[in-house]
Amino acid sequence: MSFSHELECRHVSFVLPVTLSLSARRGVLLSTGVEPTAKQIFVVSNLTDLPQELRARMVDTWEKVNVHVDEEERFLPDGEPYLHMTKARNDGYLWLQRNATERWTRYLPDTDGEAIDVEDVFYATPGRTVGVLEYFRATLDPDQDGVLDALLAGAPLVTELGGGNTLRAEDVLDGYERALDVAQRLIDLVDAGAHDTSAAWLRNAFEITDEAIFLYPDTRQNPPNRPAAILKQASPQAYAEACGLLGQLDPVPTVTVAEKIHRVCFRWWSTNYVDTPDERKVRDLLRMAVTNALNDVRVEEVKLEATERYEQCRANWIAKHGSQRLKRAAARGYRHDGIYRDERLAVELPDFVGSLGRKPTIRELVNPSEHALELESRALARAEALGIPEDKVRLVFAQPGQDSDWADGEFVQIDGYLSRHTVWQSVSSERSDDDIPF
Repeated sequence: MSFSHELECRHVSFVLPVTLSLSARRGVLLSTGVEPTAKQIFVVSNLTDLPQELRARMVDTWEKVNVHVDEEERFLPDGEPYLHMTKARNDGYLWLQRNATERWTRYLPDTDGEAIDVEDVFYATPGRTVGVLEYFRATLDPDQDGVLDALLAGAPLVTELGGGNTLRAEDVLDGYERALDVAQRLIDLVDAGAHDTSAAWLRNAFEITDEAIFLYPDTRQNPPNRPAAILKQASPQAYAEACGLLGQLDPVPTVTVAEKIHRVCFRWWSTNYVDTPDERKVRDLLRMAVTNALNDVRVEEVKLEATERYEQCRANWIAKHGSQRLKRAAARGYRHDGIYRDERLAVELPDFVGSLGRKPTIRELVNPSEHALELESRALARAEALGIPEDKVRLVFAQPGQDSDWADGEFVQIDGYLSRHTVWQSVSSERSDDDIPF
């Protein structure tokens, strides 16, 4: 007894996005007066329309690439829905694939998805470390540079058109075979180039090896910024200087280091620096980043020391002069700086207040009154006795916040009271009367 079973099948359309070369577009323009767009989409809806040899080439090519097709739902005049192709892009050649962040990645076969980001691979040239793509371009013939660009854009280059200025399957497949050849050469260069072998998720802002320094930007940026490298083989002097600079970053918080190195990576590939030697990049970019990072640390240390002095001074004053309320609030660990400020103001600057309500409007006073100038003169003398610089005392026009009962008008303002507070004295001493009777 024999059995037969009908195969379950699905219809396949072979979609191959391509880029028409400049010469091909020029030929169409000269013969028709119409210039075609550079990007085209070649579609074979029925494979059996092709000769047997082209069918085999088409299937073989299709299996080596990864075409992404965008479609949208449209409707026929009778209301029947259909899918219309809007865009197509090739996102893979062999083991070279575009990842979720639009970066090209060389996946490693026979692994659990391990990969090398193409942008993480570098080569040494005399005096300058370059990325693998720049290094690859330098090895290509001038007519192949466009092949690489079209490959990376996701639509391989087609240089010939058929009769009637049409895309022919053989020309499209020739373009894809050229792209696959270039992709394989790029894969070989990625495998042979210098890159950090540590896992990406373990990397810090920079990594130092015996032969190279790798600088990594913030990976949360989308699209991500390019990493940079300093290969010892390209410039031993730049490598040694960079090692010395990065060695100074031990006391700098990790987040600050990451921020500075991200900026270095951004400028490393900018128009002003992309072609400059490693020594200059280290001198101009990395040295400045390290200097700024160390300055940030010093600024934070100064702030911390000032805070510690302030808190010690506050504790001493509270112990000697504070009210029971203030002492109990401090002892219980409640935030009490406002109470401390107001109680000390009442002793040292009794006519001043520490708040004009929420979000007051303060602006420079024009044409101050004589009384305002007199009060300012007295405030200057009192500020000097408290060690407050003269330039911290100014006359202003203030509109207190709605939760304040001070009237708009002239105020004497002192910045830096107790090294951190701003306080005010009303020139008129008037209170607002905004109460609305109900």
